[in-house]
Amino acid sequence: MARLKNTTVNNADAITLPRGIGAEKNSSPVGGDLFYNSDVNLVQVAADNKNGDIIWHSIAKPYTANLIFWYDFGEVTSYLSGSNVNDLSGNQYDGDIQDTTEIVFDGADKYSIAFDTGGDAAANVSSTAIFVSNFHFTSGTPTADSRNSLSELTVEAWCKANSNTTTNTLDSRILLSYDRSSAFRFGVGNDVTGPSAGKLAFQYYNTTSGILDTYAINQTFDLRDDKWHHVAVTLGLQELTNGSRTLIYYVDGKTVTYLDETDHSQLAYACGTNSTESPRYGYIGGGSEESNAAGTGDASPANIWYGNIGLMRFYEKALEPGQISKNYHAERQRFV
Repeated sequence: MARLKNTTVNNADAITLPRGIGAEKNSSPVGGDLFYNSDVNLVQVAADNKNGDIIWHSIAKPYTANLIFWYDFGEVTSYLSGSNVNDLSGNQYDGDIQDTTEIVFDGADKYSIAFDTGGDAAANVSSTAIFVSNFHFTSGTPTADSRNSLSELTVEAWCKANSNTTTNTLDSRILLSYDRSSAFRFGVGNDVTGPSAGKLAFQYYNTTSGILDTYAINQTFDLRDDKWHHVAVTLGLQELTNGSRTLIYYVDGKTVTYLDETDHSQLAYACGTNSTESPRYGYIGGGSEESNAAGTGDASPANIWYGNIGLMRFYEKALEPGQISKNYHAERQRFV
């Protein structure tokens, strides 16, 4: 692919940069040729071709305000190798891969992390998850690194679920957990109520009425299809519900299930922290009953993710439908 001279790169274009060349605006790494001169974001979508080059696509930038943490396993500033994962939000809520045998980098599949590579999800290895450091839920006074409740939140991920069935209850596969009975859990399949296998599920605790177990009841397709999907859940006040608290599930930028207080009265209350199960730290790809700031591997129930995860963001804000759609389109060229 030829270099571009004084050319504005748009969303349909792709350019090749020689390995080691940064994607700086108006950079002139070779012979004065500009690789691009517009204010765009370039993301790596392929690498290690026969010339040793890296191919980049220009896309819209995702929404990055109100983040708690942001992991991207295809971005070298977030994950390079080994067990350390760097938080791209700037909050320094870095990750620790606690089982580098079952959780490995998959450079052949969208530069993602593959979970349960041994194919033995039934084994429920309790340490097979990624520990999220520092940020936690507490029933006490909140600090810069803790919350005793969240009136609104969003969790989103690019993921691929293996089509084989696990022996987890209702084939529950956890994407992110801060403990269902203490804060919340998000994944595919709900291990408490169904029929939820293959559907998005969000379970959370509030101090007024206890645990609320939900899933995307109107989702008509099975996410366990060996394909990449952008999935998200939002909890919070939305204008479209006339001020009521709303839980919305999204797949590939579109709403699949919408729940409000008329569906579940508990939705009137914020995600809180169970005082008898405090503090709680988080795990990606497994459950959590973790109370130790060092991350001791208490990732239970170990309904581990069976498949791949490319990136994940956790926001202290209920993103609007347009913001979810923007995030999906910003990164779909990489995953779809």
